[in-house]
Amino acid sequence: MNLDKYTQKSQEALLAAQRLAQDYQHQVVEPIHLLLALVQQQEGIVRAIITKVSGGTQAIQQELSNELEKKPRVQGANLDVSLSSQTAEVLSAAERYAKVYNIDYNRCIFCGYCVEACPTDAITHGHGFEVASFNTSTLIYRKERLLEPSPADKSTA
Repeated sequence: MNLDKYTQKSQEALLAAQRLAQDYQHQVVEPIHLLLALVQQQEGIVRAIITKVSGGTQAIQQELSNELEKKPRVQGANLDVSLSSQTAEVLSAAERYAKVYNIDYNRCIFCGYCVEACPTDAITHGHGFEVASFNTSTLIYRKERLLEPSPADKSTA
């Protein structure tokens, strides 16, 4: 796992998950630690989505904390925390997913979450945007197509 490939928010979430595992005296970082870290993350997309859907994150934070309390604890002065195999699988799947970057406007509901989640502010929504096509395959934007200069950029070159 190369942390340099992760966004700043992802790196913060992984470190927070590790701290949670240490705080709960757990030997390994499990997906539930990562989920709680993502839910607690200020200005994070997971928190924003949950808040928009359910009005707040208090209930899910409490539920996750209760589940973590039930897990066995390890005693010791220097608790060395490692990733569980499930967490390693989750991160591996996330890395694979990040390599295939597609925007599928067939599924887009123009909610703006991608704008909020974009770590580089490369995605924006403006007024007067319209998407129409008789061929749905033209509404899938892959990485290569997203990196092409826009027609306006080509005319100024």
